[in-house]
Amino acid sequence: MGSNRKRPFGYRMELGEIVLHSTEAETVRWIYSSYLAGASYNALVDKLRERGIPYDGDKPWNKNMAARILADRRYTGEGGFPSIIPEVQFQMVQARRQERTTPCQKSPAQKELRKLCGGSPPAW
Repeated sequence: MGSNRKRPFGYRMELGEIVLHSTEAETVRWIYSSYLAGASYNALVDKLRERGIPYDGDKPWNKNMAARILADRRYTGEGGFPSIIPEVQFQMVQARRQERTTPCQKSPAQKELRKLCGGSPPAW
């Protein structure tokens, strides 16, 4: 049975201090560099599962876990956490994540239908 993860992947507690978990920290570095090299969330997850890298006990990796790691600024050393990745790499990943995120575009007909069926269209 897995634990309820309260700390980010890549860290552990030692004598009340947050320290790097060396094998997990190496995995975090690999996730960041692979994503910058063009890997998708699903490709990252497939490779992590293939390599048998544990996440939290018996929980299998999923793309949300990979996305959370890629979005977590604490890996740069923020908030009292030891740095695993440089700030510039974090910023490059955020820019790539933004490029890959395409907002849902509604056609004028869809917007009109929404107005008829329930008021103003939601701002998605």
